[in-house]
This record gives sequence, structure tokens and C-alpha cells, in this order.
Amino acid sequence: MYKVSLSHRERVRIALNHQEPDRVPMDLCASTCNIVDPLYFKVKDMLGIKGDIKPYRSGKTCNYYDERILQALDTDFRHIWLSSAKSSKKVKYPDGSFIDEWGAHMKKIGNFVEPVEPTIKEPSMDALKKHNWPDTEDTSRVDGLKERASYLYHNTDYAISAKFVSSGGFLEHGGWLRGFENWLMDLTLNEEFANAFCDKILEIKLKLYEMMLHEVGDYIDMVEIAEDFGTQGGLLISPKMFRKYMKPRYKKLIDKIKELAPNAKVFFHTCGSVRPIIQDLIDVGVDVLNPLQPLAVGMNPGEINNLYGDKLSFHGAIDIQVALPGTIDDVREEVKARIKQLAKGGGYILAPTNHVQDDTPPMNLIALYKFAHEYGKYPINL
Repeated sequence: MYKVSLSHRERVRIALNHQEPDRVPMDLCASTCNIVDPLYFKVKDMLGIKGDIKPYRSGKTCNYYDERILQALDTDFRHIWLSSAKSSKKVKYPDGSFIDEWGAHMKKIGNFVEPVEPTIKEPSMDALKKHNWPDTEDTSRVDGLKERASYLYHNTDYAISAKFVSSGGFLEHGGWLRGFENWLMDLTLNEEFANAFCDKILEIKLKLYEMMLHEVGDYIDMVEIAEDFGTQGGLLISPKMFRKYMKPRYKKLIDKIKELAPNAKVFFHTCGSVRPIIQDLIDVGVDVLNPLQPLAVGMNPGEINNLYGDKLSFHGAIDIQVALPGTIDDVREEVKARIKQLAKGGGYILAPTNHVQDDTPPMNLIALYKFAHEYGKYPINL
């Protein structure tokens, strides 16, 4: 006998504890499954939502967070995040490029933000000391954050997820600041510098997560972190290199997160073909793996669930490369396939595998959540 009319928060908590609620929970507009700006406006119009909102950030792939869309689609999460520090001064150049808070020289090209050139030119300790790192003491980042989390917790029934304190991690920040070729050489040939660089990234991440979770740790159900280690065809670095540099530092970060938010699940986003390091992510305390990219090599969701579903929950898995930009029938079959592979026994949060691009018709995104409601009811009979 299945419970009916669960609250959104109850539904999520039951699923993340590997039990079956009334239906499969759904998410949208988390750190890794938002809507790019051109598509956002189309979806908003198709849903008949009137009135504009201010972007919650700028210069990124997705700059709008609109809870009116989440309400219309009846998703189960609401999200909170750190604000930009008031002390942070973004440097903008005439060509549209800019220096971000981490000191990386970036430029928005189409829907994507890409690095332009390295800003840490030399692999030296002196260069690390002189670099303009994020200000981890500016508490303006948490202005109003506790009040928002408290409001969501006490006045709504949604599960609450804390977005990334910043995008990127050890591999990505190294690539953005040093240039990816240089950084891969550093990791291979200059261990002293590479370790010092990774330690600096860890120091900043720890301070930012501490700042956020001291405010909201009692309210949240999930904490999101991320690092892209995969391409469509394989890992960007070897499992050995991951275990040498990244694994022990993620263990320290996740231990601190769980100390400050003991009731929250830790969500880890890593794109692409990452099967060889999934057990390592479990080892460091990851509870929820995202995005489970179904078209990447070795990432068949059913196989991954059979191997790791007793230890991990899964978030995402809805293909944005072929299925969502396709026909309505493609979307329907995608939803049915992922629910069949992942939903039995709980442990699945349905969501797009990444930010939904503007090659997806707005009606397809709306249909995704309609079909999830239709086919995601427990018991699953697909």
C-alpha cells in the first residue's frame, strides 16, 4: 500500500533513503539542471507566466531562477545559494570577456562560458600567493540566506537543496587558471605546486561551505558539489591521478559538509563517462550521483543502478542531447526508460542531465514533467 498526498519534502526524503514514496521526485533549476536563458523565456511564455523577474546572477549559462515555473511543473525541490561577495569586483573587457571572482579570464560564447587565457602564468608558490583569490571573509555572501531557508522550511513543504558555493573544483579551477594543458603537466611533473594549488582550492571551498552551512545546515535536505571528470568517451584524467590529488581532498570537504549539515545528503555532479571512479565517490561519502549521463560510454543507467544502487541515489539521467530536443514521443520514451531503470526501490530524483539547451522545444520540457507525473507513480509498472 502506497502513501498518497505526501508533501514534496517527505517524498524526497523517502526516496533518498531508498524507499518508495507515492511518486518519483523531480527537480529543476538546481546547480546542474537549469534552463538556458533563451529557453527560459520560451517556457515562461508557454506556461502563461506574466511579469519578468531579475536574474539572480549574470554572465553565466543560466541566469534566471523562477519558482513560478517550478510550481507550474510541480517539482519537489527549492534551492538556496550564496550571493556574490560585495567585495568582489568583476573586471570586464571591451571584447566581452571578464575576470571572475576566482581570477579566471572567461568569456561567454553562445550559451557557454569558456576560459580565455591562463591568469596564473607560472607554476610557482609565489604566483599562488600573488593571485587574487575569492574573499572568504565577506559575510555579505549570506545576507538573507538563513531567512530564506527558514521560510522555505517552515512555510512550504518543499525539499531544500543548497547549490554549489562555486562551480568547478580542483581539476577545473586548475584548467581555468593555469590552462588545461599546463595544469595536466603540473599534475604530472610538478607535484609540489599541484598539491599547493589543490590545497588552496580546498581551503577556499571549506570556508565557503562553512559560511553557508553555519547559516542553513539545520534546514536543508541536500548539499550540491561538483567537478567534471568525464567526457562523452572517458575520463579526463586517470583514476590513479584522481585518487592521488582529488579523492583525499573531497573526503575532507564532504566530512566537513556532513558535520555542518548532518541530516543532508551530499550530491555530487560529474559529467560524462565516470564509471571507473564511482566507487571512489562512494568512498568519500557521496550520497547522490548526478547526472548519470545515459549516452556517455559505460554509463547505462540500469547497469549503474545494478552495481551501485544499494549505496547511491541518482539524480538526473534524462538525456538532453537527443531525447529532449526530439519529438514528444522521444521525451515520453526517455521518461519511461529512466523510471523503469532507476525508480524501483526508491533512490531516484528525475531531472535533466544538465542545463537544458535552447535546441529543446519548450513544449518538450513541459512534457517531460507531465510524463514524469504520469509514469512515475508507485508501484512502478513499466
